[in-house]
Amino acid sequence: LYRPEVVTKGSKLTLTCHVDDIGNPPATSFRWTRDSHNITGIRTKDWEIDLVTLKDNATFSCTPANIGGEGSAQPKRISVLG
Repeated sequence: LYRPEVVTKGSKLTLTCHVDDIGNPPATSFRWTRDSHNITGIRTKDWEIDLVTLKDNATFSCTPANIGGEGSAQPKRISVLG
């Protein structure tokens, strides 16, 4: 789902929601979570974290959605080296 799996504190991280089945109609929004907490304001397929901190040492997931509903969440563990 996401790359990279290991990042360095202070670096930039781009998370991309890879969806096996884009749906019909295709997904138009994405719900992101960090350790099961919803992240508000991020509804796009890509999420850029400009400055990685230790709080980003977490399990992230994205859930694609279209007018028909939500797809399956795609979790990925990110490890932050401090």
